[in-house]
Amino acid sequence: MKRSDLLLLIKEGEGLTVEFKEKYTSKIVQDIVAFANSRGGKILLGVSDDGKIKGEKLTGQLKAEIFSLGRNCDPKIEVSAKQLEDVIVVTVEEGSDKPYSCSSTYYKRFDAVSQKLNRNETKAIFDSNTTFHYDQQENPEAKLVDLSLKKVRAFYKAAGIKYKVAQEILPNILKSLNRRFPAKSFPAC
Repeated sequence: MKRSDLLLLIKEGEGLTVEFKEKYTSKIVQDIVAFANSRGGKILLGVSDDGKIKGEKLTGQLKAEIFSLGRNCDPKIEVSAKQLEDVIVVTVEEGSDKPYSCSSTYYKRFDAVSQKLNRNETKAIFDSNTTFHYDQQENPEAKLVDLSLKKVRAFYKAAGIKYKVAQEILPNILKSLNRRFPAKSFPAC
């Protein structure tokens, strides 16, 4: 980021992806979590709410504290912190493992405000970021005898699938679940 980019961000003001903080406090973790749960963003330390540069110095200790805030989130959030002129730019990328929390609390960015999420809002993030569905999970205890050819046929009929379920089709169904059974173990049609 160049000085001109920084000045443009300040001129545009706080918003969905930009937050001003006059001084560092550990409460910026709420904004870190909110940005990770939203589209990502930048926290400008040393800038007042009205866009005036007050200045903040990035020391080694302060950098360590900022990184520690991200590491102590659940799951951890990668942050970067750089000095640009008299401003510290803390960058938070949109998270790929949402939802993120700090102190067992979830936050999200709404316009220019980081807000604590209620139960339903948190559930919505969990639901939208599910990487698997229960019905797609393999049951390692399942056996071939647990399959009902009658029910498989009924499913195909209800789904409007026009081909006959037979011994040749069941191995393909099972193969898609990474299960291998000898063809002779299939029940007769």
